[in-house]
Amino acid sequence: AQHGAVSDETAYEMAAGLLAGGKCDAAVATTGIAGPSSDGTDKPVGLCYIAAGTNDAIYVYKYIFRGSRRDITERAINQALFLLCKVIR
Repeated sequence: AQHGAVSDETAYEMAAGLLAGGKCDAAVATTGIAGPSSDGTDKPVGLCYIAAGTNDAIYVYKYIFRGSRRDITERAINQALFLLCKVIR
C-alpha cells in the first residue's frame, strides 16, 4: 500500500516471493502501466519495473516504454526475458 502496485519495491517483492518458495533457481517479475490510460496516479503510461534475480541477488530495472498497449507489453516481455538470461549466465 505504501509504494503501490507499480513500483520497484513491488517488482522486487514479487521476484523475492518466487525465490522464497524454493521451487526455482531464478525469477523474473514485471509490473507496469501498459495503457491505454494511466492508473489514476501520476505514473505515466509505459512505466515498467522488471525484477530479475537468483537467491544471490535480485536486480530491479525501471523503463518507460512507448507505443500502443501491445507494443509496451511486448517490449516489457522481451526485456524481462533478456534480463533473466543476463542474470543466469
